[in-house]
Amino acid sequence: YERATKSKHIQYINGLYPLVYWLTNFVWDLLNYLLPSACVIVILRLFDVPAYVEGENFLAVISLFLMYGWAIIPVMYPFSFKFTEPSNAYIFLIVINLFSGITCIYTSFFLEIFALGSPATSSLSVFTRTIKKIFKIFPNYCLGRGLIDIAYNVSF
Repeated sequence: YERATKSKHIQYINGLYPLVYWLTNFVWDLLNYLLPSACVIVILRLFDVPAYVEGENFLAVISLFLMYGWAIIPVMYPFSFKFTEPSNAYIFLIVINLFSGITCIYTSFFLEIFALGSPATSSLSVFTRTIKKIFKIFPNYCLGRGLIDIAYNVSF
């Protein structure tokens, strides 16, 4: 929004260093991200979801949500240069994040299920491991897959 209305340009003209501008934006965005992530963590604790709150899993979930914030915010900044209308950027980013996250998580999950019966050296197992490594470039995949893996590691 600031770029589209030229307020960022005015700040630069008045002597604001780009590093300071982007660093303060990042800190502000991170603080805004911490509120909903803290709410999710509190809800998991209040409802006592065993897969996510027992033992070391609770610290892992907190770490996962914090790292997701650090990862997703800088990934979104380059997209700001593509749009002139903030609402279009917001809708586009929501759709892309949902699509990439859900598609990558489901793909890796189903490939893992299909590869269960095959030996570790089979082409499907190798493909599954490779695709999971490639998907790690998407922070949404990392968050979803991390939550799935934490749930799998629970011993009841």
